[in-house]
Amino acid sequence: MSIATQRDHIRLADDADEQGLIEDRTYEDAVILGPAMLVPVGEVTLDSNEFLADPKGLFIEFPEGAPIQGGIGLRNVTFRRCEFRNVAIAGPPQLIAQLRAGFEFPGEATQVVARS
Repeated sequence: MSIATQRDHIRLADDADEQGLIEDRTYEDAVILGPAMLVPVGEVTLDSNEFLADPKGLFIEFPEGAPIQGGIGLRNVTFRRCEFRNVAIAGPPQLIAQLRAGFEFPGEATQVVARS
């Protein structure tokens, strides 16, 4: 039995409010299932997570101040030791550059486990 089958499986869209926002939450040792596009709009902490993703599609940039449709906003949210499947992170270029710097991408495979 894999570790993933022993963890809670969570769809963040189910936790979002009517405006698509999740606030003041901590997720630990969970499998976060997409499809989902996460949009940090406040403090977000990524601690020891794994993203099963194509490195070229993990981050989505949009212009500062642009309205975003279909994303899940995150404010004061922590993810610790979670595994993300089919999830992308979106934000303005400066935020994406900061987040990307905190990730490790082993190899150049089309799908890798990126660690935060």
